[in-house]
Amino acid sequence: MAEPLERNNWLAANPNVPIVVADVIFETIALLDRGEPVLPLFADVAGRHGINVRQQMTADVLCTTISRILTISEMNRRCAILAALPGSVRIAVASPDLPMPLRGRPNVIHLGYIDDFAEIRRLMARSRIVLNCTNKFPDGAHERIWYGMAEGAVVLTDASHYLERDFVHGRDILFLPRDGDLTEITQEVTALVSDPLRLSRMVNASRPVYAANHTWRSRLETLFALVAP
Repeated sequence: MAEPLERNNWLAANPNVPIVVADVIFETIALLDRGEPVLPLFADVAGRHGINVRQQMTADVLCTTISRILTISEMNRRCAILAALPGSVRIAVASPDLPMPLRGRPNVIHLGYIDDFAEIRRLMARSRIVLNCTNKFPDGAHERIWYGMAEGAVVLTDASHYLERDFVHGRDILFLPRDGDLTEITQEVTALVSDPLRLSRMVNASRPVYAANHTWRSRLETLFALVAP
């Protein structure tokens, strides 16, 4: 996890970037929680600032900018969620660095960078809740969700139209809010970690859905059906 970034300190670290571009980047970041695809959202914000993305940005510049938006958004939101949790919730962070808002907190364990994915899976298996914070797939999902479920954890993740087809908040998954207000979800996480019966019910509810529809085997069967002659 990297340090959270705001417009002014990011601009200070990137002095060659025009101020209007920084404005567009951080205004887009502020809107990403709504669950919309980043590219049209960025193009709309840029247009309001007089920037025509198609005419004024090369493909390389556009890809780099979108990548920056997603990276900053994810690390800011991930840090905000973890920092909002009370000291009664034990947090394990596997990353090269620990952001300042999480340092010095007795409930936070910094494990450093773990390159062995088998060890990450073992860590998931020892966890009650696995956090997946990425809004780059508003119509899809991330493999951390499926590995977390497979290892017996409740998954706390960004909502997506795809996930909402099979899962219901509070029944078999926890969705992060789309309005950016973390008050209710942090209260729900705090209550859940101290309620092993409800945790077990949620895990038991998610596993059959995952096993029936979201394993690598089910992905391959879908792909083979699409490409088969």
